[in-house]
Amino acid sequence: MSSDCGTTLLSLLEGLTSPNADIRRSAEGALAKQEALPGFLTTLCRLAVDPSQSIPMRQLALTIVKRNVKNRWGDLAADEQNGIREILAKDIFDPNSTVRKLVHACAAQCAAQTALQGWEHVLDSVVQTMQDPAAPRDRRAVCFDLLQVFQDEAGPEVAGHLLNLEGSLRSLAVDTSVDLVARWKALDLFSSSAAIVAEQAVSKSQRSELAAGVLKGWLPVVEQMARSGDVLAVLAAVRAVSRLLQRLGSSMKPILDAVMDPVCEFIRNAQAQYVNLVVNSEEGGIDEEEDGGPTTLLVQFCELLSSVVSKSKLRSIMKGKTAVVLEQLAPYCQITESQMAEWSDDPATFLANEDDDFAALTVRLSAEGMAAEMLEAFSSEAFKAIIEVATALVRDGTAASANPYAWKKTEVGLLMTGWACEAINHHGEKRKPIAQVDNLVKVAAGIVGQEDSPPFLRLRGLALLAKISDYMKSCFTADCYSVLQHSLQAMQPKNHICLRLIATRAFCQYLRICAAQRPDECNQLLLSGGGFQSIGSLMSWSGEGLADESMHLCIEALTSITRYSPKSIVAVSDDFLALTM
Repeated sequence: MSSDCGTTLLSLLEGLTSPNADIRRSAEGALAKQEALPGFLTTLCRLAVDPSQSIPMRQLALTIVKRNVKNRWGDLAADEQNGIREILAKDIFDPNSTVRKLVHACAAQCAAQTALQGWEHVLDSVVQTMQDPAAPRDRRAVCFDLLQVFQDEAGPEVAGHLLNLEGSLRSLAVDTSVDLVARWKALDLFSSSAAIVAEQAVSKSQRSELAAGVLKGWLPVVEQMARSGDVLAVLAAVRAVSRLLQRLGSSMKPILDAVMDPVCEFIRNAQAQYVNLVVNSEEGGIDEEEDGGPTTLLVQFCELLSSVVSKSKLRSIMKGKTAVVLEQLAPYCQITESQMAEWSDDPATFLANEDDDFAALTVRLSAEGMAAEMLEAFSSEAFKAIIEVATALVRDGTAASANPYAWKKTEVGLLMTGWACEAINHHGEKRKPIAQVDNLVKVAAGIVGQEDSPPFLRLRGLALLAKISDYMKSCFTADCYSVLQHSLQAMQPKNHICLRLIATRAFCQYLRICAAQRPDECNQLLLSGGGFQSIGSLMSWSGEGLADESMHLCIEALTSITRYSPKSIVAVSDDFLALTM
């Protein structure tokens, strides 16, 4: 295409952004005709990388380039394909970050069309730039960004090519003259490439050869990152082990052994800072869900341990260590000030976290998943460890009453007790009370009746008692009615919405238990305790935007009343009919 064609294309791009609908439609039609002409994409690429053009026009041009590369690459002549590849390759370091990201995406799309053919020399050059001690930090960062985009979008051939360059990546990872960020990114890039190649391997011998190479060349690198004391470098080490363990299995045990102690030490040493800056920070603190921050590390670590415990050949590494791991994670499982604020504003998110239902990963949820794996693998040993750690947390939390945040330890202790609810209820079925569990039950039962307790502590007590209701029925029969009373009190509209939701769940469980034992008292309690009014108020809240789950909870409560306490309905028949409708 001639320079006149370039001017025409620029005019069409401007037409696409016009506020006038007729001009936009006309530009779209004209552009569709231009796309079929030889040289169209080459001319558009030149416009896109021209620094004299406006950023919005360059962005638009690159977006159209990417679409055409994906849909029409096979229709282009070889000369035009080579021209496009050359233009994009020269602009991978564009100074504008927005344009640069689009250039990388277009380049990756080109590479995907040819299984990386024609781009190998570009990747080689990028890796060389990364290794250059004189390379500016920001330029090296751009290299990593490009390789990551290629790995994500250009196909598995990229991982294979990077694995061929693993010697260069390893040299970069161990070069202490290079900034630590570049070094852990080199590890990250290698581990993701190795995992992809391992997944593509068609034979056991290929995977064995890859595993041997990983252990020989990268075990010292991974251990060095784990001992670095930098959260992102430690995260890269944990992520590398997780990826390799998933794809190469128990052959990665030596690399797992190398990182366990230093990672645990890092987590232990960072506890106090995390509690101050995240858990108890009323100013917002650091973002506990920041990508690559401490929460990401802890979630990844829990997932790694879950994977280890689930593999029979590796399980012995964790045997007898459940209590130690839970003690290290407990401070990070404490409810944060920002979580309380978020859940108060959005109770639906709170319910999602309670039920692990499409909720964003948090340390609490990840630790719960890990504990479930340990209970499955180690049974009574893990159960005993969970109860012992929970008991210590509750003891410490209740003893430090002068500390305004001490209740969070008690809350975590009750939370962890709930992780073992199935085992606790099983003991109840066999009428085998457990002294330590009984002590935790007494603490929870006392908390739920204290209206001046923090609402999230009170609801945790009710949540636990609801989960272990079968144990309560067998071992604390006489106390079930008081739990029902406290549930009704907590359901009242004056209380925190999250507390009311959990109290409604506890109410359903304990009405079922108590109605058979004390039917008349339950009927009277419902009438005098404001149960119907509380449910009606919660339904009204539901109609104002709370998640459907809360409405289902109200319906469950009404169904429980209908089934277990029908006489109370007769006394308020008109109100009940209106409420149901």
